[in-house]
Amino acid sequence: MTKLNETINQKLNDIIFDVISEVNEDLDDGKKLAFSNNAVLWGETSPLDSIGFVGMLVKFETALASNYGKPIRLMDNKAMSATSSPFRTLGTLAEHIQTTLKANGIDNE
Repeated sequence: MTKLNETINQKLNDIIFDVISEVNEDLDDGKKLAFSNNAVLWGETSPLDSIGFVGMLVKFETALASNYGKPIRLMDNKAMSATSSPFRTLGTLAEHIQTTLKANGIDNE
């Protein structure tokens, strides 16, 4: 399996890959999310509508809680009000997940 980027470990990479694969099952061919740092998740060029976007984030929170044994909230006031959204691309989301895990006392190195 391709690694999203070198700053995340294999466990988190696998979680991200699994969630993106699950999201892609609901998308039409030609509109599937690429497993790439540059894959656009939010905005006009994203294949996700607002419901699909929120559903994807819920899938991530569920998968993270299942894998790390505690609830992980990706959609908090800080993330939603950030000048530069952590949800723009798959790469920025991966960074946000890492930061959130660390803030929750999970060393994901």
